[in-house]
Amino acid sequence: MAFETAALIRNMRAMRIYAHQLLEGLTTEQLMAVPSGAANSILWNVGHVCTDQINMLYAPAGLPSPLPDEFHEWFDPGTSPTNWTGEPPLQAVLTASRELNTTVVRDYDGRKFRDFTPFSLTEGYSVDSIEEAIAYHTIHEGMHIGVILTLKRFVTT
Repeated sequence: MAFETAALIRNMRAMRIYAHQLLEGLTTEQLMAVPSGAANSILWNVGHVCTDQINMLYAPAGLPSPLPDEFHEWFDPGTSPTNWTGEPPLQAVLTASRELNTTVVRDYDGRKFRDFTPFSLTEGYSVDSIEEAIAYHTIHEGMHIGVILTLKRFVTT
């Protein structure tokens, strides 16, 4: 692993660790709550970061999602807890979130992303390699950590 890739992986892991530190001590009710004026819950943001990671890394490489299909139904862009027909299993979401980066690194080291197809985001940004996808996803996760911080203030006061 080149230094640049090692730094990308380290940053990706750091974001996820920080996100999980923010969840410590929160109740199921707090994780599931959608505060007035908010579009989603803390749990939705955690699950969304996972499905986004799959959509940005695995789909362009033609690889199957390592997440259950239901995750996409619950957490893909445009979804919301207000549209759920049932609640996602909390522990399954948290476990998937904790373990997904290990899966990504294993698959990266195993060269499974070698057939990565470049794509453009709606913002017009072009993602041309798996390394760019990891970098952009890490930025995206950081944005959702900001949302989690805001939601946490609402559900803990």
